[in-house]
Amino acid sequence: MLIQSEMTHKLQAAFEPNQAEVLAEVITRVSEDLVKTSDFNDLKAIVKDLAVAQQDLTQEVKTLSKEVKTLSKEVKTLSQEMQKLTVTQQEIAKDVQKLTVAQQDTAKDVQKLTVAQQDTAKDVQKLSVAQQDTAKDVQNLSKEMQKLTVAQQDTAKDVQKL
Repeated sequence: MLIQSEMTHKLQAAFEPNQAEVLAEVITRVSEDLVKTSDFNDLKAIVKDLAVAQQDLTQEVKTLSKEVKTLSKEVKTLSQEMQKLTVTQQEIAKDVQKLTVAQQDTAKDVQKLTVAQQDTAKDVQKLSVAQQDTAKDVQNLSKEMQKLTVAQQDTAKDVQKL
């Protein structure tokens, strides 16, 4: 584009110098505000690039949307599985509670058996003492029987003598 001074000089051939100078200044200002072809072409290229980027972005959004739907389904499935696991865990907790009660009952039964075993041990000890006493009594009876046998033999001899 022409510089303002060159334009003024050319316009002075057709206009008065004052008019030529004002007209050159107005043309310069107007031309500065006009979009240049190169700027417009640059802008078109940018808009084209943006359109391509927008298409790519739209495709990415579609892809992400599909992935989000897939993830949503997976989250729903996981949620259902989590609910099943929660129910199973609650059932296990109940079973553990039942086992705890059963274990406590078993511990009580073991305690009763221990007491009964101790009582049995005492009874066996008493029976052992009683058996020893019985053995002594049998031994004493055996001695007495021997004495009676000897006495009976003596009596039989005495009866024979008579």
